[in-house]
Amino acid sequence: MVRLPGENKRPGICYATTRDGIELPAVDITHPAFALDIDEARPRELVEKFRRDGIPFSRLPSPLRNLLLRFLLRGSILAGGIRKAQGGFMTGIHTYLLKLGPLMAEALLPHLQADPRRPVVFLNIAGGPAVDSLNALIVLNKRHAGMLTGRRISIVVLDADDEGPAFGDAALAALSGTEGPLRGVDVNFQHRAYDWANADQLEVPLREALSQGALVICSSEGGLFEYGSDDEIVANLGVLRAHSSVVAVVDR
Repeated sequence: MVRLPGENKRPGICYATTRDGIELPAVDITHPAFALDIDEARPRELVEKFRRDGIPFSRLPSPLRNLLLRFLLRGSILAGGIRKAQGGFMTGIHTYLLKLGPLMAEALLPHLQADPRRPVVFLNIAGGPAVDSLNALIVLNKRHAGMLTGRRISIVVLDADDEGPAFGDAALAALSGTEGPLRGVDVNFQHRAYDWANADQLEVPLREALSQGALVICSSEGGLFEYGSDDEIVANLGVLRAHSSVVAVVDR
């Protein structure tokens, strides 16, 4: 079990533990600790620095360079995830440590205002921990008090990997605690094994949700678009298009 020392924890941030026993913050984009404040010049500076300095140890022979990098990164969780992803894809947990997905709160708001009791189902394709869905709920709950009260809300993660969704479930529990930004909100977290190469599988959770009269919002935080083939992406989007009442928010 790897837990952060108390002095390294920020007030107001919830923490959850992965299956491997690593304690991580549950991302809340409304908390100042997660704000990214970079001016337009900074990215250009970093690119120029990389062009100028080149790849670390680039002058060393390739076998020696690889050996040295493995030694220096031997304790890095991200480096291990990137190595395992070679020839495949990064797991939900490792992706969680690298980026955030789109915010869909504004897309949901008019639909929620139209019916204050309508249940909501988030279908998250290759969603891993579903941080985008969780943060959509956090933003709505903070900016529009009472908007989510009394609703049945489900986050259904469609993913071949189960480690990311397991952390997402733990993060939801932390965020729903007495001091969490989702306290008092009725949210259920589910994981279903899903292979985006078989887009017809998407019909099952879609029909289940629509049969309950739920507002369905389908998202992909990049996994489908980064790893799926063009035909697989088109097939998944085609299933969504066939259900005109589904709100779709996709990234990359």
